[in-house]
Amino acid sequence: MRRLRPFVLLVIGVIAAVVILTALAFVTGHLRLVSMGSKTMEGESASGKRDSIEAGDLVLVTKGIFAPPRRGALVVVDLVKSGQNVTTIRRVAAAPGDRIPGSSESNGVTTIPPGYYYVLAYSTNGLDSRQLGLVCAAQIKGRVLFVIK
Repeated sequence: MRRLRPFVLLVIGVIAAVVILTALAFVTGHLRLVSMGSKTMEGESASGKRDSIEAGDLVLVTKGIFAPPRRGALVVVDLVKSGQNVTTIRRVAAAPGDRIPGSSESNGVTTIPPGYYYVLAYSTNGLDSRQLGLVCAAQIKGRVLFVIK
């Protein structure tokens, strides 16, 4: 029983640290809860779980990217539509070094260059890389951590 006590204290300390750091991240704006509009989006959150975001869901997102997003990740991205910035969630379909989805050799580019991503919307008529081309890494403002149904 005495050997178990230091372990229990360590676990309690780790849990307390996680709770405090999470609260601090919310207060400083590094984590945000975002309510989804009327659209559905599917992809992989940072937890590695395949997520489907639907109308009314709450989404926990980071402010900033701490590691390059992988293919399938859901990211918060700034896109430019008609001269205005639109912040939205998109799925990374291809990362640097990946082949451009559905590409035939157009303009001599068939793979994603370093620092760029190919992102897709929930449907074929959504604003994404099919209309706008590749998205610069600087346009990716955060990452979806969890989807709360």
